Amino acid sequence: MKTFFTIIAVCISFLSYGQSTFVTLASNKLEVPAGCTIESELKVRCDDYEVGWLYGDKQKVQGLQDSFLELSEMFGKSQKKRFDFYLFDKKVKGYKVSYQSDTKTVYQLTASGVVNNEPVWILVTLNKEPITNNDLPLFVSQIIKFSEKR
Repeated sequence: MKTFFTIIAVCISFLSYGQSTFVTLASNKLEVPAGCTIESELKVRCDDYEVGWLYGDKQKVQGLQDSFLELSEMFGKSQKKRFDFYLFDKKVKGYKVSYQSDTKTVYQLTASGVVNNEPVWILVTLNKEPITNNDLPLFVSQIIKFSEKR
């Protein structure tokens, strides 16, 4: 019986190995909050928000942001407003976009820039409108913040 429990314990440890609670974004290791799901090495989903990011060269990440903004205009009643953000400690230009889905208003923050020598595009989707940094979930505020001067 002891052998059986030892085998079960070893199997559980192998299964849980690799189920990280951390993600790395632009060389920054971030702990993912309890209740959130790491969907890939480029996306975290939580109950009220999700964060995704992609890497590429400077032109590619700027092109991703531009393409996203063009797509958001296809939703009809979308609104976008340009903001200065901080991605970690790097000041970048980005946008706050909102649009009406079938059931609610969706809010998104998008920004691109070079962080730790890595060109990156960030897309944050939120269920509630972020007006100040205090409105951002803690995990999100570790990644992106509004510039204090708006």
